[in-house]
Amino acid sequence: TSHESRINVLSASVDQSHNLTSPKVNDCPNHIRNNETSPPVPKVPVPQEDPHKKPRISQRERKFNLVVFGVNECPRGTPRKERLVMDEKCITSHIQSIMPSFKALSIRDCYRLGRYSDTSSRPRPILATLDRACTVQQILSNRSSLSPSSGVRVKPDLSPEDRHIESLLLAERRVLINSGLERAKIRIHGTKLFVEKRLHGKVVDGMFIKSNTLGDYAPILLNPPIKHASPNPSSTPLASPTQN
Repeated sequence: TSHESRINVLSASVDQSHNLTSPKVNDCPNHIRNNETSPPVPKVPVPQEDPHKKPRISQRERKFNLVVFGVNECPRGTPRKERLVMDEKCITSHIQSIMPSFKALSIRDCYRLGRYSDTSSRPRPILATLDRACTVQQILSNRSSLSPSSGVRVKPDLSPEDRHIESLLLAERRVLINSGLERAKIRIHGTKLFVEKRLHGKVVDGMFIKSNTLGDYAPILLNPPIKHASPNPSSTPLASPTQN
């Protein structure tokens, strides 16, 4: 009996020491209780991209593009493939009127800019990508030959910054035309606007700055400042000698 009591005391002390030294299962992290080697990596939500948003176009890619305005759209519900074929045919037909050698195969891609709206009275412009940049330049050089009755206009694919510059130059040209100046005497080149081959102004830091002309200096030229000459002692007449 004494031996059994001693064994029971030793077993109780061993169990007590084991409980003090070993961590509780419930206190262990989840990945240890689940026999995992490392904690789970938290899931980070991935932002969803707008499928209708077009990627930003670099300046190098823009030189292959044309923006065509005034081409009628197909009715709502027309399959996408048919719409693309019709747009390509219309673009080819209008470009061939000013460049007969143009072929439909020169168009690598084309799509409408913006969302379709039943309430809009104007068709959406078409962004057309051609296979050669020199073809784009040739079309832009001859675009003034497009028939005004067609309502079709062709413009280069400008960046947002260049579109802002163009809007400022066109607004100034409109002011000059409304003042009675002939449109043929006005030329736009880059960021500058010329009137009868003289620089009228240019866009600097997002603002149109007029250039000084001879008219600005006219008051100075007509009424030059009067300079008062100081008396010159050498020019003072000598007094005649007195006679005795």
